[in-house]
Parts: sequence; C-alpha cells; structure tokens
Amino acid sequence: GRLLKVGSNAMLEDLEGLRSLQYVGGALSIWGNPQITSLMGLDSLASIGTGEHEARNLEVNFNASLISLDALSALHTVPGDLQVAGNAILPSLEGLHNLTSVGGGFVVINNPALPSCEVDALLERILGEQLEDLHLVGLGVLLNLIGC
Repeated sequence: GRLLKVGSNAMLEDLEGLRSLQYVGGALSIWGNPQITSLMGLDSLASIGTGEHEARNLEVNFNASLISLDALSALHTVPGDLQVAGNAILPSLEGLHNLTSVGGGFVVINNPALPSCEVDALLERILGEQLEDLHLVGLGVLLNLIGC
C-alpha cells in the first residue's frame, strides 16, 4: 500500500492486527492513540517508502502511553523524514537501533521522558560525518529530557 495512518483511536490498545505487514510503500504515521503502549504488531515491518509515493516518512507522534519502539527494530532506512514527537512517557529510542539512514528531516521533539543522550546517539549513528552539514537535513531536537 501507499500510506498507513493509524490515528485518533481512543480505544486502540495494540497493532497486533498488522503482524504480517512487511512493508509500506509510502509513509507510516502512528499518532494520537492514547492507549497504545508499544508498536508490537509491526515486528515484521522491514521497509517503508518503497513505492513512488511522495510521502515516505516515519511518524510516531502524540501517543500518550507509548513506552517502546522495539517493534520497529527491523527497519534500516527511512527514505523521508523521521519524526518522534509528543510521546509523553517514551523513555527510549531503542527500537530504532538498526536504523542507519534517514533521507529527510530528523525531528525528535517534546518527549519529556526521553533522555537527550538517546537522541544524540541516534542522530550521530544515522548522520555520522554529515553532522557538520546540517543545512542538508531538517533537524529538530527539542524539549526532551536533559541528560541520560
């Protein structure tokens, strides 16, 4: 498919129904689901943005109970923007540990339980030497927990 948007579902508790999903041709957006604590169900997701659709982003935003991104560990590349924002109690980016490339912007903002050192480590791993050329990449790293 082109886009997968899972949003504004007040009663949705998990993504188990997506367990066999291996790729999304365009963007994957998970936002405004206050009951979801993890993204389990997306464990088989190996790629996003494989199609010719313009939107090839990964967005995980405003999921009030989200505490884990571990189900995204099979992802290696996000061809568009990576955005993790407004997840009130998300303590770690551990599920993104296999991510090696982001083709667009890098926005990790307003995650008050997320230590800034986690964000810095992910940014360094993905961008590496490109950190000196940030004008090439949209960057937003704000309002996360200071320190480790």
